[in-house]
Amino acid sequence: LFRLRHAIGLAALAPPLRLKLTLAALSTLLLGIVLFSGSLVAAVLMGAPTALAPFGGTLMILAWLVYAADALRR
Repeated sequence: LFRLRHAIGLAALAPPLRLKLTLAALSTLLLGIVLFSGSLVAAVLMGAPTALAPFGGTLMILAWLVYAADALRR
C-alpha cells in the first residue's frame, strides 16, 4: 500500500505529460507497483503465491530508468 500511495504522489507531481516516453514510464511504474504490491498483499491476505512480485519489481526498475533517461534527455 505504501508503494501505491507513492505512485499516486509521483503522478500528481509529475510535469504535464507532453512526451510519450514520460507517459510510458509512469504507466509502467504504476503497473509494476500494482503487480509487486498486489502480489505481496494477496499473499498475506489470501495465501496466494508471490509469482508476480519479481516481474512487478523489474517493471518498476525499468520505469525509473526510462524516466531518468527521459529527464536527462530534456
